[in-house]
Amino acid sequence: RKVALYAQAGAPIYWIVDVPRRRVTVHEGPRPDGTWERVTVVPETAELQLPGLATAFAVAKILPAA
Repeated sequence: RKVALYAQAGAPIYWIVDVPRRRVTVHEGPRPDGTWERVTVVPETAELQLPGLATAFAVAKILPAA
């Protein structure tokens, strides 16, 4: 799976935008074995913090209209 490859490559963060379920899954803290330290599911009713920036945005804004 791509998510494991990104962890193995050392990507600091990996987002999966799940349009059918209307959420974003955020993977943080890559490990060499292809796993992640933290996996957080953010629903469309919540906000996502942009890494390294003091700004956030509503998940609903990146999803197509329901």
